[in-house]
Parts: sequence; structure tokens; C-alpha cells
Amino acid sequence: MTFRNSIRLLGLSGSTRSASLNSRLLTLAREKLPACVALEATSVGDFGLPLYDQDQEPDMPPGAIVLADRIAGSDGLIVASPEHNGSVSAALKSALDWISRLPGGRKPLEGKPVLLMSASPGRIGGRRGLVHLRDILGGLGARVCDGEVTVPNAEVSLGEAERDLAHPIRGEIAFVIDRFIPTFAVHTADPILDVAGGTA
Repeated sequence: MTFRNSIRLLGLSGSTRSASLNSRLLTLAREKLPACVALEATSVGDFGLPLYDQDQEPDMPPGAIVLADRIAGSDGLIVASPEHNGSVSAALKSALDWISRLPGGRKPLEGKPVLLMSASPGRIGGRRGLVHLRDILGGLGARVCDGEVTVPNAEVSLGEAERDLAHPIRGEIAFVIDRFIPTFAVHTADPILDVAGGTA
């Protein structure tokens, strides 16, 4: 298989917190991406979105259009979401609700490859929230990667991983990214190039 010279991913943190654990997780993920992949990291808090309200649909919040355009302009997404009471964060759920109601029936997530991650202070690393998020994104037409990254006890373990280049969390991120990146492979007419992996 061969890869395009440049793959553009949007990294979306589902947290609005300035010291978000999930935004830090996206930073670690960026370090494990191949040279041909660029990650633009952002968070749902950057778009100034109110809670979804159908009464406001005629005056769609500008941030919803901006987010939809950023998603549409990317080749795929890495979404890092906190777990709030066993589910996805309200801010992220509301943002996804907004972009599911765009004028003209636009569907920016249709067919879009998505990799899920979660960092949580809890013992299972946000896994329950990702179960719900996987269902939501699938319902919006996204192609959600089978693998995922969950970081338990994240207030401690993320700091350790940021300092230790050999930390197991870094290995887990690299493993899942190695499964995600082939999503963007294209097959050429040259079987030798395909077997060799093409050019990055």
C-alpha cells in the first residue's frame, strides 16, 4: 500500500478545561504520528457552542459551521473525550448534535475515519464513555477505528508518560495509531510499491 504525501488529521478534545487531560493525550498522540501525518489539535471549547437547542437551528451558531468545515477539511479525526458519569462529555455530545443539523443536510462525518482516545482519573480510563461515543459517531456515518486508547489514573500516568519516552502508554498509542494510519492507504498499479509500503 502507498500513502499520500500529506495526511491531515483533526484532533478534537471533548473537554473544555484549560488543563484538560484529554488535550494532553492528543499532544502525546501527535508525537507518535508518522512524518506524513499532520495533526491540528483543538477542543470543543474553542468553538463557543451553546448546548444544542432545536429552536436555535434557524440561526445556527457560527462555531458549528467552523467545526463542520474543519472536520470536512480533514482526512480523519482523533477524538479524545473525557468520561462524565459513564458517558461522553455534554460539551462534545452537544457539538456533535449541532453538526448533525447543518443547513443543506451537510454530513461532515460521513465516511470520515475516526480514532478514539480517553484519559480519565478513574480506574478504567474512560472506556464506558467511549462505548457511547462510538455509537454516536457511527450513527453520524463516521468510520470508527476498532482500536482505541484509554488512560486510567491519568492525572498521574499522563505525567509519567510525558517524562518517560519508554512509558507503556506511549507504546499503546503507537500500536493503535499503527492500526489507524493504514485507513488512509491507497493502492497503486505497482504491486512492488504496494508491498514496500509506498512513499510517506
